[in-house]
Amino acid sequence: MIFQRHISGNVAARLLSTLFNFLIVLMVSRSLGPTLKGETTLIITAIFIITFCANLVGGYALVNVIHRNKADTVLAPSYLWSIAVFAFSFIAIKFIRSEIQEYALHVSLLALINSITGAHQVVLMSRSKYHKHNILVFAPVILNFIFLASSFYIFNQKNIHSFFASMYFASSLTLLLSLYFIRNLPDAKRFNFSIQNFKTVISSGIRYQAAELLQLLHLRLYFFLLTSHSENGLYNLGVYSVGISILEAIWIVSRGVATMNYAATVKSPSASFTLKYLRITLLISAVGLLAIFAIPTSWYAYIFGSGFTYVKYSVKYLFPGIGLYCFVLVLGSYMLGIEKYSTMIAIHIVGIAVSSGLCIAWIPEYEMSGAGLAATVSFAIAALLSIIAFISETKVGVAEIIGLKSAV
Repeated sequence: MIFQRHISGNVAARLLSTLFNFLIVLMVSRSLGPTLKGETTLIITAIFIITFCANLVGGYALVNVIHRNKADTVLAPSYLWSIAVFAFSFIAIKFIRSEIQEYALHVSLLALINSITGAHQVVLMSRSKYHKHNILVFAPVILNFIFLASSFYIFNQKNIHSFFASMYFASSLTLLLSLYFIRNLPDAKRFNFSIQNFKTVISSGIRYQAAELLQLLHLRLYFFLLTSHSENGLYNLGVYSVGISILEAIWIVSRGVATMNYAATVKSPSASFTLKYLRITLLISAVGLLAIFAIPTSWYAYIFGSGFTYVKYSVKYLFPGIGLYCFVLVLGSYMLGIEKYSTMIAIHIVGIAVSSGLCIAWIPEYEMSGAGLAATVSFAIAALLSIIAFISETKVGVAEIIGLKSAV
């Protein structure tokens, strides 16, 4: 019951975060239009990718490290690595031609702030401070919404500069809050550095975060492919990203379950616990997807503006893929919890290869529909591989997975 409350708390935090993310998407879409919405999507995606690289030392793999009582120098290596990634990403974006080249400093600095906050979140989770961890999940989104709403509707500053200012405001305050939360924890007080401990942290982090980074690329690489392989790239991405924001709300429960199941699996692996919550997430996802598809197109036009009237149909081929990816999220959390990082890395590499090949083949002709179908095919393959890996590791049968029998 206690752990169910922790899951409920994490799901509630993600639900609140998703709600305000939706409101932010709504504000940006209506205030900036499809093209600038596409540009902000690229910026946010770049920040996430850099943050994931920074979390090679400081990501959720540290839960395993701290569980093995090797947390003495967790924060020092995390900070130093984040600074190094910040410098490298700034140079890379600044000198490699891209749509976000002029925003190199902002993108890199925001990623640095987020990566340090993320390390603090991991320490809180590892010390079972789930309530404080969950606060840091939704705090930046709410703060971002408040600042952005003030800029757009009170001060009438509807431009990309307001977008960056709101992210700085939200990220900086969340960082300060995270420092306050960890101030009395032993991990925050043991701020010494040694090469041996750095190797320990990075050996776990690089494998875990490689799997997570590949998952991010699996979920977002086709954004860049849609932009580069379509004549109306940024416009299509602006419309498509709104559809993605709506559909990925379906993963609120799956991601909440995955986060808490990972923490539980590190301490005590349980196939039956994982499958129990997998079935719940699949049922909730199916109901949610049907509800989204039932919403009339006129509602989307009213909410997001006339440029987004047919946003539902722009992602129609992605609906089944969103449901199937729940297998990857929940079963993948179990595999990561028992440190089968190479398995998840292989699954995402296959998914990326399939998605990339199909996007290159289909986007030039079918544009958004091609991107959605390519993603669904790759998600389906990743789901199948995740099921096979889980069965191989736990020795459960198909009957246990679909609920006809109870797993041991």
